[in-house]
Amino acid sequence: MVRETNLYPEKSTFKLDEVCAFTGLKPYTLKFWESEFPQIRPIVSSFGKKLYEERDLNILLLIKGMLFEEKLSLEDAKAVINERLQAQENLESQSEIIEEDLAIFEEAIVPSVMARCELEAILLEIKSLQSLYQNS
Repeated sequence: MVRETNLYPEKSTFKLDEVCAFTGLKPYTLKFWESEFPQIRPIVSSFGKKLYEERDLNILLLIKGMLFEEKLSLEDAKAVINERLQAQENLESQSEIIEEDLAIFEEAIVPSVMARCELEAILLEIKSLQSLYQNS
């Protein structure tokens, strides 16, 4: 997910106690949600400690809002998370297609448009020179 605001400290991973302090969740709640929401994917360090990325924090806060504020059931929250992530994947996929189309456009059409503009400029110059020559 894209960082929308500077909510988080500028670091790439967060330890369990940092995540709990930031989200206000208890470690047992966090561990339970990890088992229920496969979208929460902490990295396990070489020391065996779980490290959470910003993406995980965003998902945790989203889940917390749905369960505690919106009062959704666990199953409803899972469905919403899946829908949102699917929508995001679709947008990313569409974005890639648009970028590919734009690249094709820039490679194929832009040069011909630029060439046409250059030709039109040359044509105007020729007409201008013709009128000057005819008037002299």
